[in-house]
Formats: sequence, structure tokens, C-alpha cells
Amino acid sequence: GNDPEDCQPTQITATVPSIWNVVPEFDTVQADGETGNVVPIDQFYQDVTSGQLPQVAWIQPASDVSEHPVALVSKGQSYVTALINTVMKSPYWATTAIFLTWDDWGGFYDHVPPPVLFNANELGFRVPLIVVSPYARTAYVSHVNHEFGSILHYVEETFNLGSLNYSDSRSDDLQDCFDYTQTPRAFSRISTSIDQKYFIQHPTSPGEPDDE
Repeated sequence: GNDPEDCQPTQITATVPSIWNVVPEFDTVQADGETGNVVPIDQFYQDVTSGQLPQVAWIQPASDVSEHPVALVSKGQSYVTALINTVMKSPYWATTAIFLTWDDWGGFYDHVPPPVLFNANELGFRVPLIVVSPYARTAYVSHVNHEFGSILHYVEETFNLGSLNYSDSRSDDLQDCFDYTQTPRAFSRISTSIDQKYFIQHPTSPGEPDDE
């Protein structure tokens, strides 16, 4: 509705600082005892430094680095760049694949209509996906239909896991984005005005990104 009260930000109560994700509140997450796997972002930096980074890590930005209104896009870009630089300059770089993507298309026009698989809620307008890896194809633009389930499919294949039989089962595995025969690309620091020390010393806001 147009009531100003409808536009007020909703504060989600969670036991994890510096994150707006509601994952810790899902009944299945609690029942499986997985809430301990949702940690603040400074734990990521500590794990990379100490060599304790898990084999699969999902990072979701908090409100003030989310690139959503009214957050500064430049700050969100620096946030992501600091994360990637941290991995690239570590021993993890040689065996790491980073998938950088967004949860919506930003409201810009897209001339390609989304395919209808089962119903109108399945797929929407295209969103960016950037693959960062020493084995990522150079200057490559994929023309394969990917979806968010493709990332999960890639993880399942990499670790010989079974399928969840949802979007991952119908999605591709993103293998067209890689060339494992090429000479591994060396680390090259990405320039940023704000480095990891800033984000460690200045915890991000726990609020939701879509607060306006």
C-alpha cells in the first residue's frame, strides 16, 4: 500500500551480528543445528588468514554494503573487492572459484524475456554473474542459460554430492565458464579505496538492505 507505515524498515532479530539474512530463523536450519554456521563477516577474514576457510562459503552483505538504496554502490563495490583480494592473495587462490552475483536485476530494461519453466515465479530478468578463478576463461561471456541453482549444481559436482532435486537438478553446472587446461592466472590485486581493515574495524549494519 501507500501508507508510510508500510515503508518502514523491518528489523530482524538474529543471534548473528553484521548480517540481515533470516536464515538463522528458519525452522529447518534450527532443527538441523546449522545456526552455528552463520557467522559475522570478520570470521571470513580470520578463516582465510588462519587457513580454516570452509570448502564452501556463502557471503551475503548487510544493508550498508548491499548496493541497495539508500546504500552507496561504491561502498558495496569496495566491500566485495576487499573480500576477493583477501582470497586472491592467499594460498586458497590456486583452488578457488568465486561466483559474484546479485539477487535482482536493478530495475534496468532487459530485452530478453525470461523463459517460463513451470510458472511465472520461476525465473525473472537476467542478473549479472562474474566468475573469478585462476581457471576462469579470459574475456569470456557465457551464452548458456544459467540460474541460481547452477551455483549449487557446481558445488554438488565438485564435491560429489547428490542433488536437492529442485532448481539445481534442472540447472547447468557453469562448466562453460572454466578452462582447467589453461595456465592458472596469477594473483593481481584489484584496486579499491577501502580495504579489508576498514570492514573489520567498522562492522556493517544488521538491517535489511531494502529499507527504502
